[in-house]
Amino acid sequence: LAPQDDPLNFMLGRDGGEKDIEDLIRTIEIMGQLEIPFLSTPLHFDHPGHRGGVKYIHRGGYQMGGFSVDKMNASMADEPWEPRVSIEDHWRRSLELLRALVPAAENNNVKLITHPGDPPLSNAYVSPQRWTDLMDMVPSTHNGLLYCVGTRYESGVDICEDIRNYGRRGLIFHTHIRNVRGQIPTHGGYQEVAMDDGDINLLAVLRTLREVGFNGGLQLDHMPAYDYDDEHQKIAWAHAVGYIQALLATLG
Repeated sequence: LAPQDDPLNFMLGRDGGEKDIEDLIRTIEIMGQLEIPFLSTPLHFDHPGHRGGVKYIHRGGYQMGGFSVDKMNASMADEPWEPRVSIEDHWRRSLELLRALVPAAENNNVKLITHPGDPPLSNAYVSPQRWTDLMDMVPSTHNGLLYCVGTRYESGVDICEDIRNYGRRGLIFHTHIRNVRGQIPTHGGYQEVAMDDGDINLLAVLRTLREVGFNGGLQLDHMPAYDYDDEHQKIAWAHAVGYIQALLATLG
């Protein structure tokens, strides 16, 4: 992309950033005409957590990613992380962007959804605290959360109580469903795992989402790499979809 066409110009404070907002508003208007319900907000950049990525091998030899605080810290000691934009400037521009987009979202019945920073670290641009603050600082029935079960568990929360907290406030618009083993505060990292192979009781998660009246989508993500699967991970997707369908059937 030429600099004037970079969709991150606004968040990076570059010339031409105002066009980003104009383009996003027009996108929301088109989405409204097509009855596309959600726009994921473009607030994310690389952050130090990406230095701590680890590959793990699990039962039967399947592979998935994970995160290690020790690996991240060792990388940072060798080569300090240079942010593309300061946390303070990112926060200010995030609020400015949301305030510009919310009226268009409300007028066109398109909900803005924001994913938490992953890994969920305090020095991530969309840290766990700032993730919540974005909703409190720009309150709207059309500004809410893309609630990622895996990311929230990684941060150390009790998932079902966390869902109750946000769900009762009507802030959960969409979900990412996956499973994890380990949490950053207690384990110094985590391992992403198959749907049936982690710490999270996904049946309890679905039951709690129903309890708080959630009626949005369940989006599966972060598939395992199984032996003999193809580049499209058909085996992984088939297993994940079947597993969640079975849990939904159990709910009745």
